[in-house]
Amino acid sequence: MQLQDYFTKYLPAIDAEMRRVVSPPTDAALNFFYGMLHYHLGWVDTEFRPAHSDSGKRLRPVLTLLCCEASGGDWECALPAAAAIELLHNFSLIHDDIEDGDTTRRGRATLWAIWGRAQAINEG
Repeated sequence: MQLQDYFTKYLPAIDAEMRRVVSPPTDAALNFFYGMLHYHLGWVDTEFRPAHSDSGKRLRPVLTLLCCEASGGDWECALPAAAAIELLHNFSLIHDDIEDGDTTRRGRATLWAIWGRAQAINEG
């Protein structure tokens, strides 16, 4: 199997696991918080309507699943770890944007550029 085939195989499962992990709770008071996270992940627009934009390469979680499978493990059992690694990486990107003053990431406005530094720090 070629490397690109692994991306095709893993990416939908990684995305589904990430969506499961960061699905908003039933408490409507947290919708804004989760909406900002979903925006950063490329799943919604600034009005929190469903959208699709560049969500990154997902290289780290793919490598996690590749390592699991290469060592004889069931890659699907490693999905929670892969999602956690990607979410941790995105936390660092949110804070990196604030520190560097970057107003765009992946062709869209950064969290802090839209909702302010304090909200972006909380989101990260």
